[in-house]
Amino acid sequence: MHKLPLKVRSVQVRAVAATMKRPLATSTGAVREAALLLVDLQTDGGIAGRSYLFGIGRHNLAPIARLVEAMAEMVKGEELAPLELERKLRARYTLLGVHNIVLFAMSGIDMAAWDALGQAQGLPLARLLGAAPRPIPSYNSNGLGILPLKQLEGEAAELVEEGFGAVKLRLGGVTGWLRAAALAQAAGVEMSSHLFPEASAHLLAATPTCHWLEFVDWAEPLLAEPFPLSNGHLVTPERPGLGMTWDEKAVARYAL
Repeated sequence: MHKLPLKVRSVQVRAVAATMKRPLATSTGAVREAALLLVDLQTDGGIAGRSYLFGIGRHNLAPIARLVEAMAEMVKGEELAPLELERKLRARYTLLGVHNIVLFAMSGIDMAAWDALGQAQGLPLARLLGAAPRPIPSYNSNGLGILPLKQLEGEAAELVEEGFGAVKLRLGGVTGWLRAAALAQAAGVEMSSHLFPEASAHLLAATPTCHWLEFVDWAEPLLAEPFPLSNGHLVTPERPGLGMTWDEKAVARYAL
């Protein structure tokens, strides 16, 4: 454990495009590479919190990066307290509105801050949130076959017929997820994840109405230790924070 409180020293971003093992088929065409923005939040205690943002295409990474960098200046020197950092950023964007690309960029800082806090406490994010890391039932949306299709047929029908009116995919990182999970618990609604499987594994472990984790191997080529899959479950590691470290050679190879 590190002496607290830590303070945010800087936030750096790096754009990469990693070739996907299997293209992801979407309604607008096949996604053949994972265009990601890697976020590294440095603290004055030497801890680096990590997260990444999925840009869909290379052309989206530059504007997202500029926005993350602008937010980084707003939180520089602030205490590493994710809820407080999120509150400050929301206040700064009140007039513009916290949605779309603003919320997207904010979530990258939020996830990195939670990762750094978990590392400082020597705890996986799941344990930091009061839960225990555990295998999370997962399905794959680009054909890796983690679960047999027939296991999801009923679930998919229910989502299509009943779910879309109530589903919102952009929650705002860990902090936004926690708010949504509380609402889902109060309403007795099952909660599944979309994107960011590494963070989602921890969050679903701490979600009372945990349902499915969507797994796509966006970041695997860039991770020193990818999260293991076993019997249709993503296994949440016991490493502190989110449990992600970059494979720097791979980052250099895929850098834009």
